[in-house]
Amino acid sequence: MRRRGFGYPWSKYRHSVQFRRELKMANTEQVAILRDKGVTQWNNWRKAHQDLEPDLAEADLTGAELPGADLNRANISKAYLGKANLREANLHKADLSWADLRFADLSWANFRGANLHGADLREADLSRAYLSAADLSRAYLSGRT
Repeated sequence: MRRRGFGYPWSKYRHSVQFRRELKMANTEQVAILRDKGVTQWNNWRKAHQDLEPDLAEADLTGAELPGADLNRANISKAYLGKANLREANLHKADLSWADLRFADLSWANFRGANLHGADLREADLSRAYLSAADLSRAYLSGRT
């Protein structure tokens, strides 16, 4: 006799808080400022709204030019940042869990205390990136050195 849910690895988690939690979408206003107005305008907005933690979850920022962007404590989980330029970006304590960062330029970026759990970093340039206390568990790391 087969038990209900047997064979599905997620079945034992279907009643957990994480499974039931609503999917959180990015704040469209914040995404527009970052993508359309540029890094200087974004960093000025961050200085004016220091009490807010940016919500860029699941945002499509593929190929975005974001060198030096202040993404400190931002929620960037499940976002698409493939081929993005995040050189010298501040990603201190940012949540990049399950984000797609394939072929991204992450050189000299500050990832201190960042959550990169399950992030796809294949072929990403992490040269001189600061990764102290970053969570790289289950992250995909292959390609460039």
